[in-house]
Amino acid sequence: VSGVVRNVGGNDADGYEIECLIDGEPLTTISVSKAVAVNQSDTFNITVPTTEIGKHLLSMEIGKVNGSQDAYEANNVATMQVTVRDPRFIKRVVCEEFTGTWCGWCPRGLVGLELMKEEYPGQFIPISVHGGQNDPLEISADKAYTYAPFINAQSGAPICNINRKSKGDPYYDIRNLFNMETAPESHIAYNMSAEWNADSTNITVRSIIMSDVDMRAAKYNIAFTVTEDMVTGYDQVNYYAGGDNGEMYGWEKKTNPTKDFYYNDLARGIFSHYDGDVCIDGDMQAYREYEHEGSFECPGEVADKKNIHVIGQLIDPASGFIVNAFSVAPGATGST
Repeated sequence: VSGVVRNVGGNDADGYEIECLIDGEPLTTISVSKAVAVNQSDTFNITVPTTEIGKHLLSMEIGKVNGSQDAYEANNVATMQVTVRDPRFIKRVVCEEFTGTWCGWCPRGLVGLELMKEEYPGQFIPISVHGGQNDPLEISADKAYTYAPFINAQSGAPICNINRKSKGDPYYDIRNLFNMETAPESHIAYNMSAEWNADSTNITVRSIIMSDVDMRAAKYNIAFTVTEDMVTGYDQVNYYAGGDNGEMYGWEKKTNPTKDFYYNDLARGIFSHYDGDVCIDGDMQAYREYEHEGSFECPGEVADKKNIHVIGQLIDPASGFIVNAFSVAPGATGST
């Protein structure tokens, strides 16, 4: 928590103390040894340890100035409300990116997704969808698990769609879009596990869905995307080759086209279809767990089953937006 103090007295200050209380109970005291001249300001920071889930009143009070008790108590207190979120209700964000082997600007999408995964592990969930111009990595439109509805809605590449709500560039816009989507509180919790059958041909997914408020006539759909990492051996057009279009995390040193890289988070299918299937249709009681089980055959496009993830997406059918999601490797029950 950051705050600002201002010296409105008649003397320069050599330092001050801030006493911090939460819900009326002492939390911590910080001492700041810094000169603050008359009519000048200073910024302080206090780390508030995690407390119980819910809303709390945080109070910050100037205790001492220049080693003595503050003489002007009428203007030495600031308060704010602090919300401690239930970690079960973390908002995970799905980024469906439209890209192509034929797209010379798309290497920046590959870079953008990798940077976001590093910065927000477990919360940022990318799905790289190839399509257009006879792309060899596109899922055939005649497959039930095709991404054709998503591909047909795009006007160009590279472009990303955050939770099917906001579109932008997967390198330049993606962080701002992610921050916008995670800023509001999430009222829907979602967890899942995925398991192979005995001969590793089918995957069974078990989902647990929960709301933190009572809901009347709630409706949610669910869809499962299979993605694969470490896919290589395809020509990728690269407009960053040679550095004429600036640096792009080493892509300027690669050839055009290039095979010298791996595709990660490559969409191999969405089940049973892009809009999902009904999983909730009726009233939901707050903090009650609602279970859903689904099963599907592993897509034939998968090259190495050891490198796949299953991404569950909980979809609001009225808006088409993804309200929460979860990613898991089959067999790794309950891990993101």
